Amino acid sequence: MGRSVTVNFVGVDINNDLYSAMTMLEVYQMSIVYPIKFWYAQTMKGQKLIGTGGNISVEDILKDPPKGIIDCTCKTSCPMCKGSGKTTKRMMNSYRDW
Repeated sequence: MGRSVTVNFVGVDINNDLYSAMTMLEVYQMSIVYPIKFWYAQTMKGQKLIGTGGNISVEDILKDPPKGIIDCTCKTSCPMCKGSGKTTKRMMNSYRDW
């Protein structure tokens, strides 16, 4: 048996491939890395976070990023930024590069 995961957002790219995310930070990071067109809210929590009727375009997300986003120190790819170069201050404080 596996564990259950709640997917709050589903993204669709230009080839109609689907991407899933659980938080607005992941939505923002994946919008930078992948060629996604729209994000759709899958749950009530996702609809509350996105607002605007449950779907949002990537241009709107990139114009108005979530609160607390800063540049990552790695500048390439690490577990915190997942290749986007953006993370939160809280995640940055708990990361140690050994």
